[in-house]
Amino acid sequence: MASPLSWGIVSDHLTTQVTELATVDATGPGDLTARITPPRSRRPGPPRTALTTPRDPERYEILAEHGRGGLGRVSRAHDQDLGRDVAIKEMLSRDHAAEARFLREALITARLEHPGIVPVHEAGRWPDGTPFYAMKLVSGRPLSELIAERTTALARLGLLHHVTAVADAIAYAHNRSIIHRDLKPANVIVGDFGETIVIDWGLAKDLSASEPADEDRGPYRTSQSTELTSAGAILGTPAYMAPEQLRGEPADQRADVFAIGTMLCELCSTLRPSLIEPALRHRTLRRAGIDEDLVVIVDKALEPDPRRRYPDAGALAADLKAFTSGARIAARRYSLFAMLAHWLRRHRALALSLAAALVV
Repeated sequence: MASPLSWGIVSDHLTTQVTELATVDATGPGDLTARITPPRSRRPGPPRTALTTPRDPERYEILAEHGRGGLGRVSRAHDQDLGRDVAIKEMLSRDHAAEARFLREALITARLEHPGIVPVHEAGRWPDGTPFYAMKLVSGRPLSELIAERTTALARLGLLHHVTAVADAIAYAHNRSIIHRDLKPANVIVGDFGETIVIDWGLAKDLSASEPADEDRGPYRTSQSTELTSAGAILGTPAYMAPEQLRGEPADQRADVFAIGTMLCELCSTLRPSLIEPALRHRTLRRAGIDEDLVVIVDKALEPDPRRRYPDAGALAADLKAFTSGARIAARRYSLFAMLAHWLRRHRALALSLAAALVV
């Protein structure tokens, strides 16, 4: 079976080339120098938001379709110029609002450059005007499949470093005022080399820019399905959405924190946070043998009140790294006894040596 595909971002330099593409000389398809144009100096005034230059349709040979939604599809293709396989995302809908969202997604993700976000090789339009992106082809499996394969919490917690990597990638976006708004295990690819890639930035939002007023309006319509509903009905996946999102209130970085917290909860148990009270969830996780520090991290990430959550993914990532390294986490207030027990666990060898010395 072919590997899942993902698509990511354009660097600032590539975005300049994409939005201000020069006309390609009518040379042979093998002449790469004719396809590369130096970046133009940025002119004063608002940036252009359309991909205006038609691209050569013969460059890419479409091999197989890997995914299709209400607005677009992702296909595996072969880049005839560079001799490599890539992922192509292109629009299916010709609706102006959908195209505006598609282009806005490119401009938002163009500001991100992180190992956990897939780079875009080329962006433009087909001769018929359809916008598209050519992206790095990521070979791997969705995190959701890996979680489903593991039947015990101990086995699933072996994937904790991937969720920590997700928090790291999202922290990078949060530092640039960008939120993902559709984080879930199905939108995380674990690559064949062990890399963790966050995909599908189609609902990403730039908090520093003015966007359509209906972007966060609701309340959202939920259903038994955890999947994204048709365009216009819901922005996100209900099972991973924060309470304020479900109420139709504006979302910020803390909504992404809630989604990552839901992913953490899935590693620890089969519980769905939206279906259980926080106090009962805490007791259930502790009875299952989940470390107290990790339970506290889950609790803070899943606080119903966003004011009590981690403020952003960076703070969550810091506590996850502290936990995995054996250090104390910021979210927990330790009693003197808990601090001593924590020190003994972290310095077990030293504690045993001291105890042996005292006995002697």
